[in-house]
Amino acid sequence: MGINYEITPWPSKDGRYRLALVVPWDAVRDALGRTFFDGLADSTEVLARVAQAGAPAWATMPDIEPIHSPRGLALVGPPLLAAVSPLPWSVRDARSRAQLTEAQAAGIVGVTMSEWRQWESKNADAEEGCMPVAAWHLFLLRTHVIPSLSSGELLEAAKSLKPRQDG
Repeated sequence: MGINYEITPWPSKDGRYRLALVVPWDAVRDALGRTFFDGLADSTEVLARVAQAGAPAWATMPDIEPIHSPRGLALVGPPLLAAVSPLPWSVRDARSRAQLTEAQAAGIVGVTMSEWRQWESKNADAEEGCMPVAAWHLFLLRTHVIPSLSSGELLEAAKSLKPRQDG
């Protein structure tokens, strides 16, 4: 049996946003059959249910520490604006959560459907054919996964980008 959760932007202490998987407290109670106790056994049980529900790989890593928030139990993951291309599972998961077809997602960032499919299915170790960082950020902004950014945040992200080498 899985568990209900949502993927949402999470402000970190340094002011940047990260992805977070949040399990509402009522879903935690339903999954455990009782109130959550702040202990390893309860956290482990909730993590197992999250994994069964098809959560992204980063949310089920053993070193993710749950955070107790008013909204629920939060598993805080990778930065939203990392200056690296997203892994194919991230692209698939973001499109799925936005409830878009591959064609719709491709249209949002202005590419062909075959290029979008390549971004979702490319071997994670391959550098050629990965989704460009700018396209990833554009998709996240246009699907409202992240709020609009300040010019300072955009400048910070742009400084860390490397130009693509042709040839």
